[in-house]
Amino acid sequence: MSRGQIRDILSAGEVRRPSFSHIVQSGSPVPGGDCSGDMDATFFWRLSKLGRIGSNKLRFDDDFVDRLNYQFTGLLLFMFIGLIGIRQYVGKPIQCWIPQEFTRGWEEYTENYCWVSNTYFASIQNRMPSKDTRNEQMIGYYQWAPILLGLQSLLFYIPCLIWRNVSPQSGFNVRRILQVASDANCSLIPEQLQKSISFIARHMDTCLYRHRICYEHKHFMRSNGKRSKFSRCLAKLRCICCLGKLQGNFLTVLYISIKFLYLINIIGQLYLMEKFIGTKYTFYGIRVLWDLMRGHEWHHSGNFPRVTFCDLEAKKLGKNHLYSLQCVLPMNMFLEKIYIFLWFWHVIVGIATLCSLFSWIRRIGSPVNRIKMIRNYLRLMNILHDTDKGPSRKFAESYLRSDGCFLIQLIAINIGDLVAGDLICEMWQIYRHKRIQEFEELKFTSLNVESRLPSLMLNNTSNLNDYDKNGASNNNGNHDEIV
Repeated sequence: MSRGQIRDILSAGEVRRPSFSHIVQSGSPVPGGDCSGDMDATFFWRLSKLGRIGSNKLRFDDDFVDRLNYQFTGLLLFMFIGLIGIRQYVGKPIQCWIPQEFTRGWEEYTENYCWVSNTYFASIQNRMPSKDTRNEQMIGYYQWAPILLGLQSLLFYIPCLIWRNVSPQSGFNVRRILQVASDANCSLIPEQLQKSISFIARHMDTCLYRHRICYEHKHFMRSNGKRSKFSRCLAKLRCICCLGKLQGNFLTVLYISIKFLYLINIIGQLYLMEKFIGTKYTFYGIRVLWDLMRGHEWHHSGNFPRVTFCDLEAKKLGKNHLYSLQCVLPMNMFLEKIYIFLWFWHVIVGIATLCSLFSWIRRIGSPVNRIKMIRNYLRLMNILHDTDKGPSRKFAESYLRSDGCFLIQLIAINIGDLVAGDLICEMWQIYRHKRIQEFEELKFTSLNVESRLPSLMLNNTSNLNDYDKNGASNNNGNHDEIV
């Protein structure tokens, strides 16, 4: 075998390494390259999904204020939990000034004891308070701050869980409708957009039709069937309140109730934070900020004190010795800023939730505003004529009803007015087509009745003549028998 043949065999069995251009085109990481930008973007994108438990996609079945409650506030609280937890469990949360005779083991025991058993605040310039007043000035919130923040995050997520678990009971697949509308808005193919809009319109038309059929069936059964006293009272209450799936406002009432839950949760959490910190002021966030602006710091106010005292009673040589130890709480420096920020954050989110609640009530709660919204979209799409005022009113009140208008408004807020306008146009065509069919069926029924009316009249006349003849003959026969 020659040297050339050996060289060819070795070159054929040699593994080729990928070139740099191939690595870049394939998207593989380059050794020694700087991928910090991609890693940072990926990290923050995954971190933003903390508020969407169990979901990898954005959900559009609520508005921005709802996401401000359960998603952004929850993410913020988790960041504060991490900040406090690092200081509490990794570093040294408390340091105490101990007597000189204490050993290293006594020092660790003293600091652990003072951390577990609460400390109290006393001004250094004044005398130590008496034993009775020391219990009133106890500070016991710094150990439980991460647990309380986790509980607050859970409370913010509970209304969202209720909405996502109860809304499918309305018959509408709200999540699927909003997701298809979002995909249709991102599509660049007009045929795909029209196909998605038609799918949503058919789904909503089917759900609305089922609701109307169920409502008519229930109304018929209530008017003809026998019911108990409790069921009659419940039916009257529903009729008075006009609530429920059959009335066409199940989703609307549920969503407004969720807004109320968010608002009640915020007010309750403000009260919970004030009780947890033990402040005597109602608006403690404004009060603490005002003290800081005036230079009235924790040395005099006692708000989140950094230096506290701890009483340690130890048995030494058969005798009890009481030590009043001075301790430092570095965590209170963070807790002060965190709770001031959280107080103002809760107030801002509460105001936004209240404004959103009134906005939804104004848009969907009034039938006049619903009709006005539908007509505006129909005018926007140039399909509303001057003669369509009556049909458009029936279209909004009798066909779409409150839940249909709510879904369209939700699509307009999250996806855009163009998609909402296309959906209303598609449903308007479905509604007009059904009205034409109903009119033709009614006309056909009336023509059949009119065509059968002369024959029915003739049959009735012949029956009457036969009856008269038979009646007369029977009367004569009876008369002869009597005679």
